[in-house]
Amino acid sequence: MDAMDAMDDEAVTPPTSLERTTTDDLCSRPYGTFVGDATNAGSFQNDGGSGDAPVTPEAQQHANVFGDVDNVCAENPLCGRATPLCGRQRDRRYRRTQCYAAAVAGGLAMLGFTAVSSFYASHGTSSSGGVASSVDSYPASAESVSASTAASSAASGSLSTPSHGAAPVNSGTFANLMTVDPTSTVPVAGSGYGDGHEAATTATTTTEMPHIVVFMVDDQGWNDIGYQSSDLDWATPFIDNLAETGVILDHYYTMHLCTPARASLLTGYYPVHISMQHDVIQPDAPWGLPLDYKLMPQYLSELGYKTHAVGKWHLGFYNETYLPTSRGFESYIGYLGDQEHYKTHRYDKALEDANPYDNKTLMDDGENYGEGMVRSTYFYDFIETKPDWSFELLGKEEGYANISSAEIFVRRASQTLEDHSEYHSDKSIFMYMAWQNVHGPMDMLEDSYWENNGFDKERLAKMREIPDDTRRHFAALLMQLDTSIESVVNKVNDTIGTDRTLFIYASDNGGCKDAGGYNTPLRGGKHYLYEGGIRVPAFMSAQFFDVKMKGQTYKGLFHVSDWLATIMGMIASESDTPTDGLLPATIDSVSHWSNMMHGAWEYNEGERDEIVLNVDRWHTNSDFTISPLNFTRGAVIRGDWKLILNEYDNRWYKPLTLEEWQSNGNYSVGLSDDTLRPSGTGSTKGVGHDCGDDMGKNMTSYLFNITNDPHETDNLITQYGSIASTLQLYLESYSVKKPAYQREMETKAVGVFEKNFRHLVPWCEIDCGASAGRAGTYAKWQSESAKSP
Repeated sequence: MDAMDAMDDEAVTPPTSLERTTTDDLCSRPYGTFVGDATNAGSFQNDGGSGDAPVTPEAQQHANVFGDVDNVCAENPLCGRATPLCGRQRDRRYRRTQCYAAAVAGGLAMLGFTAVSSFYASHGTSSSGGVASSVDSYPASAESVSASTAASSAASGSLSTPSHGAAPVNSGTFANLMTVDPTSTVPVAGSGYGDGHEAATTATTTTEMPHIVVFMVDDQGWNDIGYQSSDLDWATPFIDNLAETGVILDHYYTMHLCTPARASLLTGYYPVHISMQHDVIQPDAPWGLPLDYKLMPQYLSELGYKTHAVGKWHLGFYNETYLPTSRGFESYIGYLGDQEHYKTHRYDKALEDANPYDNKTLMDDGENYGEGMVRSTYFYDFIETKPDWSFELLGKEEGYANISSAEIFVRRASQTLEDHSEYHSDKSIFMYMAWQNVHGPMDMLEDSYWENNGFDKERLAKMREIPDDTRRHFAALLMQLDTSIESVVNKVNDTIGTDRTLFIYASDNGGCKDAGGYNTPLRGGKHYLYEGGIRVPAFMSAQFFDVKMKGQTYKGLFHVSDWLATIMGMIASESDTPTDGLLPATIDSVSHWSNMMHGAWEYNEGERDEIVLNVDRWHTNSDFTISPLNFTRGAVIRGDWKLILNEYDNRWYKPLTLEEWQSNGNYSVGLSDDTLRPSGTGSTKGVGHDCGDDMGKNMTSYLFNITNDPHETDNLITQYGSIASTLQLYLESYSVKKPAYQREMETKAVGVFEKNFRHLVPWCEIDCGASAGRAGTYAKWQSESAKSP
């Protein structure tokens, strides 16, 4: 048992007789790491690592009290730096309340303060050193104690139990979690007290690189996040706080569809340069993100990151080489296709059921499923894959069946973070969380979910007052997303610490009105190249952001492909790890990190002055093959101008207010002509088609001044013909790769799914192609053992 472990069992009385040391005196001294123990005083090594200096009285006294500990007198608290007084490395995290309280009190005493009783009282330890509480983890968001008032003003906020209500000012908001008062003596949780983020040493290690957590949200439109929503401004208090303490990306552009967006995010390329621009991947189609391209986890792994994925994949799985754990992730759990039911984890779209979301037919297994379904037309899509190509089928397993995907994802992320903290504390972690929320089908959460998770009645009442049931179900799933992300961030704080963690949040494409998502006041939605389909909520947030960055809105053009280079820029800036030359010269990704660091926030100050939004010169035929078009469908933004070539018409839509619903009955409002349009039942929740099915046959080209007309109401293509012609020539001559898209091989795939207990799994040989046609050629498949590399 070492000295730190002994603190569990015996009280420690902090010294109170030290001569008071002034702030100026402390701040004038070098700071670094005390090397040695209580009996054999070592040296005081500055953070540059050169030479020794005499041990300060404070450091020696601390060693006498706490024994042989690492980083005894690391950075000085009165100089605005955190001091890891518990001194534990992350592989031996010391999270106990008594250590935290005693260490802080001891540190205050060493600095000449004697008024420590109130701090002890608020953190479960008596002023004599006795333990007043048996809680096994220190408070998650202890507020700072001002040096001017010493410990008498110690705060007691905690994030251990989320409230899920409107975020109070000092109880569990992300602002409290992420803010460090530069004048404080007690930093917030995750900023140095034994969490492994101690003062920099002379060696460069991966520990110094920030952790990275990416939250990819599905089908969340411009109007579908609280901080800019016209009707759901109350739905996402935690996400709003996370955004508002970071940097909101006001002109963040993604792709119009899921698969292209995720491919661009993970590769750093425009989809047109990697053959991913045309469409989404169906489960029975033999294609995926080409293996020629490295993905974000592979680049980060080369730097020393541990990499993990949770959630939706949708980048191909027809054979094992396309699985997440074959593309750089060390672990993966989630669903491989484009959608599933949130609790049953059933995929019912593959064989084109007419009405899969109308739960009228009771299946023989006792689950509500879908009108018109027959027993052979559904499959489960929930799986855990491993780097050796083995996998576990989880759709019907205990602990997964009839449990919502969000709850499973939180549970898995929490376990991953705990394991990383215990077994890989010397490494940084990259965790990619691709949420199912808020994609259709709009499965409603039971009342028990709200009761078990402590949602406040005011928010629940607002959700239940939404008149359109599709929008109401959408709002429920959005609320679940908010509390799920809160749970993950809290777990980050409890394990690896939030002080060195970058959180990235973005939607994959615009909202789909037929599934409850809205992009108002932007035009159009998912599937389309109007702003509503491609300009979506996104932000990044971190405690280590410069104070000038926090709370800012970045108005520069930012493309989904830019995350890779921006992350590399952040790593190079925030650690001693070089990233130059890691990304290929041909990559489309550009870093915005320097712009943000230097306060270049305006539209014309960004790193980009152009985004190629898409170029597609192919058409999907009735037999699911593709053939070349004799024209280009695409869009580009250059400076103030946006050209859209040959796009199907799509207008402006907004959700009904309660007053509109009560006045007009079951109608939706079409803002394009301010008329009321009947929608049959008043709900689209039960409609099986996607919003892209509404595309007409007529295409039109548009030129907008996107800075003056972000809602795309005034087509200027005739007034500014020369600008339109220049941009048209640019798009029509733009070099692209032929899509990787392949036709479905339904019979071949379904046969393998059936043999694997009706689960979606890799189903085709490594050299499989679509030449055999839609029916395919059935091949023997050994479901009990996957092929090895």
